[in-house]
Amino acid sequence: MSSDGALRGARLTAGYLGGGLVLSLGLALGVEQVPLPAVVGHGVAGLVALAVLTAAAVAWGRALAGLRWAGAAAFGPVVLTVGSILGTTEPTLVARGATLGAPIHTVFMAVFAAAVFCVAAVGGGALGIALGSGRLAAQMGLGAGLASALAFMGVALLMDAAGWRVGGPDAAKRATMLTVTAIGILASALAGGAVIGWLLATHQAAAKGARTGETIP
Repeated sequence: MSSDGALRGARLTAGYLGGGLVLSLGLALGVEQVPLPAVVGHGVAGLVALAVLTAAAVAWGRALAGLRWAGAAAFGPVVLTVGSILGTTEPTLVARGATLGAPIHTVFMAVFAAAVFCVAAVGGGALGIALGSGRLAAQMGLGAGLASALAFMGVALLMDAAGWRVGGPDAAKRATMLTVTAIGILASALAGGAVIGWLLATHQAAAKGARTGETIP
């Protein structure tokens, strides 16, 4: 049952949250191209992204655990907050890394892995809280965060070894950062979703066993 839960969690998380993130980014970028005052354009793009991310999180919570609003209130804002922080601090972090001898691709891996951890931890934790279990919330938050961050790092390292190095020769021409980030986020969604699905299935099986008096292996 737990393995089925892991597969289901990976599929639903990648589909709803990963797909919602890609869709929100595409729509927000489209809004940015409309000839509007900068402040208005950024504001509308942010609202569009928030609406799409919230809808995706609502659908995810209902499909995964039958909870309509699970994760919805947290997922959208945390993604936008993390994205804003990345956008404003990345140049400084890259410059700081350079003074410490850390190349761009190393800073990229560390920063984005941390960002993925935060997003996955909030999503997993919110689902556990919605289910009324602080322990499950902690397990889902930490488990999904670590799994997602490790998955992103794994993809980034493999692609770097394959010649897709962020900040390397022809990186801009090949859209290396965008490509690595997109594949890394997909892998993160699959890994984090698998952990959440596995923990959810285990929790539900234990709860059913407690109600019926059965022993769950």
